[in-house]
Order: sequence, then structure tokens, then C-alpha cells
Amino acid sequence: MALPYTIKGLDHIVLLVRDLDKSVAFYRMLCGHVEERPGHSAHVALGPTQHVLLHPDPDYVAQGKNPLQHFNLVVEGSGKVEELLDYVRANGAEPYYDGPPNEGRGFFQFRVRDPDGNTVELRAFMKKE
Repeated sequence: MALPYTIKGLDHIVLLVRDLDKSVAFYRMLCGHVEERPGHSAHVALGPTQHVLLHPDPDYVAQGKNPLQHFNLVVEGSGKVEELLDYVRANGAEPYYDGPPNEGRGFFQFRVRDPDGNTVELRAFMKKE
């Protein structure tokens, strides 16, 4: 049976966060613009139509396995991959690899964890050397 609609893309995902200020700082470092709604939530722009919504819950504790395995951000830049890795490290996030960082697919890939342990994967289309 054919779908009576077409999915145009992902609008947003929602993450519960224990410390909104720490999470805003992390996602501002990683993504740039974050629109804060003091005392309520924050919207992280991933482009013109996609967002991560950060909802504060000081009592939030992930139970067992996190249902969000990861989300992936595609990044481009004129610099080298090492500059991106240095930037992420300088801002308190430690890159790690879940499999080969580059499988000959034309990009470099790594992961970082946000302050609440959510995994963010970055697929970088940048110079390797």
C-alpha cells in the first residue's frame, strides 16, 4: 500500500537534559546558533529546517540503554579534519570512533558525547591532511 504522503525530512528530535546551561554550551560549540527560552528549553539549529530541542529535567537519569543510539551531523569545511578534532577537544569533548573513521567513502567520521551522554556523530567532508 502506497503512503498517502511524502516525508520531506526530519524536523526535530527532543533530548532531555539535566543541566540546560551545560547542554546549551556544548551544542553552541558544536552547531553554532542556539535559541534559548529561559526557564523552558533551547532550540539548536541544524540547518534551516532541522532542530534539536533541549528540554531541561534536573531529575533526568537515563535508565538502562539510551533509546537514542546516536544522531549524525554532516559538516563541511575548508580546513583540515585535525582542526575540527582540535576544536572539539579544546571545548571539552573527546572524539572517539565507532568503527573506522574513514572507510574510503570520501569523508571522516567520529563521535562525541554531550553532557548527558547522548552520542553525536560528525561526518566531516574536509581535507584529511
